[in-house]
Formats: sequence, C-alpha cells, structure tokens
Amino acid sequence: MTSIYKRRDVLLELREMILPICSDIHTSNRETVKTTKTQFVIIKMPQGISPYADTHNTAYVQIHLFVKDISNGIESVEKMESLVEQVSSLFPFSSDLMSCNETPLLLESKSDGMGYHSSVLQFRITIKR
Repeated sequence: MTSIYKRRDVLLELREMILPICSDIHTSNRETVKTTKTQFVIIKMPQGISPYADTHNTAYVQIHLFVKDISNGIESVEKMESLVEQVSSLFPFSSDLMSCNETPLLLESKSDGMGYHSSVLQFRITIKR
C-alpha cells in the first residue's frame, strides 16, 4: 500500500538534492556521538505533513546545517555562509513528488555546544499525491 503522506520519499529526495553539496546527511536527528566531519546536515519535518486537498499535502521542512567551529565555540562564518548559499541555491524547485516556490527562511545560527555552529533553513513544500 502506498502512503498518502510520502514522508520517506520526501526525506530521500531532499537528501539526494543536498548530497552534491554535503555528503554527511541525516534525517530527523543527529548522531549521538560527536562527529568529526567538518560539516553535516539534518533534514527535519518538525510539524509533520498536513493533508491539504485531494491532490496534495503540505509540510514545513527544516534543513539544519552544521559547520565545525574554528575553535572553542568560534563560528567559521565563511564556511557557514558558503553552505547556506549552496543549499539556498537549490530553491525554488519542482519534481514529480514535490515543489517549493519560495526562498527558505534563515531562522537561526547558534552554537550547539559540541564544537559546531548550526544554521536552520525553513521552507514549505507541496507534496503531490
């Protein structure tokens, strides 16, 4: 039976879109063990998927971008800016599965207390049934 929400498919397609930019991508949560990568990405749908019409659903997506600090909580601003710009350049997009016709919002940028700074991009997608 095919899911009407297509959560798995959405997460996989977003992962594939970002993969050329960053090879270390997680969905929903980060690793519990501190990673040694210079950057990594987490893709989340924190508000779930909402049925909107007979033809589609909607969801808010957050892409959490992590960049290793220069040292002791000091953000690598240049590397973070580059990662934000590269991911933002993917918008707008449309595929057989989903579309996004807006520019993502940059919600926050802060230290995670584990040697990385994180910036969050948020946007709304339309999931086609």
